[in-house]
Amino acid sequence: MKLLNKTSIYYLLFLLPLFAVFSMLIYFFISAEIKEEVDESLLKERTVLEQKLNDRRIDPNSLNTDETSITYFSGRSAKLLYFSDANIYDSTEAETVRYRMLTSTINVKNGSYMITIQRSYVETQDLVFSILVPIIVLFIVLLVGFFFINYWISKRLWSPFYETIEKLQTFELNNNRSTTFGSERIEEFNTLNQSLNSMTHKAYTDYIKQKEFTENASHEIQTPLAIISNKIEILIQSNKLGDEEMEIISGIYDSANRLSHLNKTLLLLTKIENNQFTDNSIVNLKDVVNKSISIFSEQAEYKNITIKKNLADELLFKINPTLAETLFNNLVSNAIRHNVENGNIEIHLYKNQFTIFNTGAQLSTATDTIFERFKKGNTSNESIGLGLSIVKSICSIYSINVNYHYEKGNHVFTLNW
Repeated sequence: MKLLNKTSIYYLLFLLPLFAVFSMLIYFFISAEIKEEVDESLLKERTVLEQKLNDRRIDPNSLNTDETSITYFSGRSAKLLYFSDANIYDSTEAETVRYRMLTSTINVKNGSYMITIQRSYVETQDLVFSILVPIIVLFIVLLVGFFFINYWISKRLWSPFYETIEKLQTFELNNNRSTTFGSERIEEFNTLNQSLNSMTHKAYTDYIKQKEFTENASHEIQTPLAIISNKIEILIQSNKLGDEEMEIISGIYDSANRLSHLNKTLLLLTKIENNQFTDNSIVNLKDVVNKSISIFSEQAEYKNITIKKNLADELLFKINPTLAETLFNNLVSNAIRHNVENGNIEIHLYKNQFTIFNTGAQLSTATDTIFERFKKGNTSNESIGLGLSIVKSICSIYSINVNYHYEKGNHVFTLNW
């Protein structure tokens, strides 16, 4: 959820209950004021009735109306005055109407009267709603207006922040250029951009230095390794060495070749992770898989491994051709290297999936570390522990999901895209 939306939701969560509470308070306040006015009106009417009842020229029975009831008692009665509410059926309105009633006694010269004066709440309720509805409408208009104005202001205020996020999302170390974040009038955003400028510039500078060091170191290491290998080959071809010396020299030669292979592989892995393979094209994966099988067919025959394949007729995928070959070469060579004598390999290529099975003993390490660098499932000297790391890195670049599991005596690698 975006920051602006989250802020707006918090405002609504705060204002809506506040609106409800204040609406109820306004309603009760107006109702109380109107009830007080009605009570005062009833008291004034009682005063008028008292004056008329003390006037002998006026017949008390003529004072009885639909809203006023007068009952005569001989003798004087105790002083009584109280207010009450009652629900009375109104035949005119054909409904039950709520009334405010004043009950009181009035003592006169020859006796006393019990009077009851009532007033309908209908008019007062209409008055309450006529006052309350405009207030509520005004409050809603203010609330909606505040919401949109706040959203508009916040959007303008936070626009530099979103521009910074957009630049960060497109920032890549391997695009051969650094990203610059401009200065802003808001101090906090300006401080943020200055910090990001410093951080990205340092990251880009360190990346360029690391890239140059990796390439230069690999090149410089490869040259002496090639010289060592050539010198050792000359010594091996010499007839002056005994069997013991020849065995030592052969071990050195194997180690030098292994170190050279490790150096090349680390350089390749670094280039992959730095996204230096940017030239993508449409590749037929069926052709790439067939080529990988052909390359390692001699190794498979040497271990008497049977390879079965089930490949889709044509499967096009946009990928760097070199990385495509590297990906499937590593998977096929891994299946052969970690197989058993007279073992089997099954390769399936479908529209959105590639699966390779190979027979072999179960791993001695945890399966969730199989794609980490220098993690080996066995102690084979043939493996340097980087092949599956390269597979994982290539898959990450092209959003390919790679998984491993062991099933019924088979190692199973699955690629889904």
